[in-house]
Amino acid sequence: MSGDSSTAYLRRSLEASGFDVRKSGITFQTGIEATRFGSLQARVLNIREATGKKPLLVGWSLGGLYARALAHAAAKDVAMIMSLGSPFSGPRTANRAWRLYNLVNDHSVDSPPIAIDVSCKPPVFTIAAWSRRDGIVSVASAQGLPEESDETLELPGSHFDLGTSSRCVRPVIERLGRVPE
Repeated sequence: MSGDSSTAYLRRSLEASGFDVRKSGITFQTGIEATRFGSLQARVLNIREATGKKPLLVGWSLGGLYARALAHAAAKDVAMIMSLGSPFSGPRTANRAWRLYNLVNDHSVDSPPIAIDVSCKPPVFTIAAWSRRDGIVSVASAQGLPEESDETLELPGSHFDLGTSSRCVRPVIERLGRVPE
C-alpha cells in the first residue's frame, strides 16, 4: 500500500553511501500487476544499458517479491537482489496483510498474475533480510528456507522500520557494500 515515497530514507541513505540509486517508478501499489512487472523489466534493462552495469535490486515487502520475480525473468540484467521483510517462502497467507491484499486486488495472494514462483531462489545472488520483530510478515516467510536464498540478514526493527530506521538501514547498506564476486 505504498510506493517510492516510502523508500525515500532508504534511497537517500544508499545514495549517501555511494550507491547510484534509482526509483522504481511505483507511486502506489496494492498488489502484483502484470503491466507493472513489464514496466519494471524494461526499467532494469534501461538501467543496465544506460550504466553498463547490472543493478542491485532492493525490494521491501511486496517490492521484494517484484525483485525476486525480476531476477528470475531478467537474470542476465540483474547483479543481485535483497528482499526486506518480503513474504516469499511458504504459504502466501503467512503474513498479516493477505486478507487486505485479497480484498483490494482482482486476484488472491495464491494466484498472482505473474507465473513466477518467488519461493525458488533466483539465478542471481540473493539476500533475504528479515526481522523477529516484523509484526506483519512471519519470520519463516521472510527468512525462507536455506535453499531459497544465498544469505539471510536479520534486522532489528518492525516491518515499517526496515526501510525507515537507521538501525535497519545501516546493516542493509553495509551488506550491499560487499557485492559478491
